[in-house]
Amino acid sequence: MIKPRIYNARYYTRWLILLGLAMTLMSLLLEQLVVVHLDQQLVQQRGQVIEINYLIEQEWLNSQARTQRAHLSELVILLAEAQRANVGVKAYLQQLIEDLRFQASDKDQPLVTLGQYNHVLKKALASYRAVSLEFINSRYVQRIKLEESIVDLQMSRARWEKIALLLQVLGLVFILSREIFRR
Repeated sequence: MIKPRIYNARYYTRWLILLGLAMTLMSLLLEQLVVVHLDQQLVQQRGQVIEINYLIEQEWLNSQARTQRAHLSELVILLAEAQRANVGVKAYLQQLIEDLRFQASDKDQPLVTLGQYNHVLKKALASYRAVSLEFINSRYVQRIKLEESIVDLQMSRARWEKIALLLQVLGLVFILSREIFRR
């Protein structure tokens, strides 16, 4: 009867060692395949968030610069006399309106007075502000979604790391438990 008991102990010892090694290998594979892949996704999405922040900042700065330029033009219009309009002032205002990407509904009607330029300039500025705000808002929503995705990825990564650590610990326990069956 003693002989089968030794055989069973050796049998269990071998299986415990194999099970421990298998769990340790599984934890390494999990860490290398899943966790590293999640890390790469996190880096990519963080880069996208940085890029979106840059785009938002640039659009905001451009919007501020064009708004200041439009306000300066309004001052020029107020200071200039309507009857003696300078050709350079008109050319400057026309260029500003084109810069604001405004398509006037009355292209056929030429703008003669500075008051007409002022009216078109205000419409152009309002149109540009609306487009600019829409761009910023859409990028902001995109950034929020990416940040939510980053949080989800971080939680998933932490979960997989804990599973890999659990497998390593269990594998070590099984390998070290062979001493119990040797006695």
